[in-house]
Amino acid sequence: MISWEIKELDEALGGMKKHSLILIHEVDPRSRGKELLYHIMKEKLKEGNLVGYFNLSYPVHMLINTLEKLGIPLKTTLKTGHWQ
Repeated sequence: MISWEIKELDEALGGMKKHSLILIHEVDPRSRGKELLYHIMKEKLKEGNLVGYFNLSYPVHMLINTLEKLGIPLKTTLKTGHWQ
């Protein structure tokens, strides 16, 4: 199994299968689910994994700025094709 990059989540869920599709759906914004999602997404991108992110709530420019602030260098990565 592949790590979620959060020890407690690995222990609770047992990791994830290789090539699996994982959907994290945040129902209540107060749950802070986005923080969990962004952490997992950042770690998976660092490893060179393909990550899909469906955003229905925020305009793209706000989303890009948020990801950049959280340490996900989206602008640079999209330009070069590599995590910087």
